[in-house]
Formats: sequence, structure tokens, C-alpha cells
Amino acid sequence: MIGKVCAIIAAVEKDGEIEYEAELGDVTNEHKDTIVKAMEDALSYGYALKNYKHKYFFVDKFYETDFRKVSKRAPMGVKIFDLK
Repeated sequence: MIGKVCAIIAAVEKDGEIEYEAELGDVTNEHKDTIVKAMEDALSYGYALKNYKHKYFFVDKFYETDFRKVSKRAPMGVKIFDLK
């Protein structure tokens, strides 16, 4: 799957309030709700995301892809694709 990142938001809890900092795009109420849900869900896995600044990446829509390797042997080195 592939998608375009529409927002990157850093969040951390300070003094009982969550502080949001948009690095790309806008901080919307929907983004805030999603971040709060992610922080709460992470607790069940033993992670306290509220305590440390984390970046949250938002994508409007994902698209199915089907890129298959057709050559023999493993790739050598890092492969970077410019999707612009």
C-alpha cells in the first residue's frame, strides 16, 4: 500500500494537557481524537506514549499496490524510488 502523508503531528502530555505541534499540515479535532486513542491503546501494550514526544503520521487514503520483484537474487544496497 502507498499513500501521501497529509499531516505530521508531534504530541506529548504536559501538566495534564496534551500539547500538539504540527510539523506538516493542520491539527484538526479528528487528528487530536486519533492521537488520544493511540495513546490510550498503547497502554495495553506497555507503552506510555503520553510521557514522551512522539510523531504521528496521517494519510488521507491508501492505495493498493502490486510491485513484485522479477529479477533473481537479493537486491544489493538500499533502493529509493522517487514517486513524484
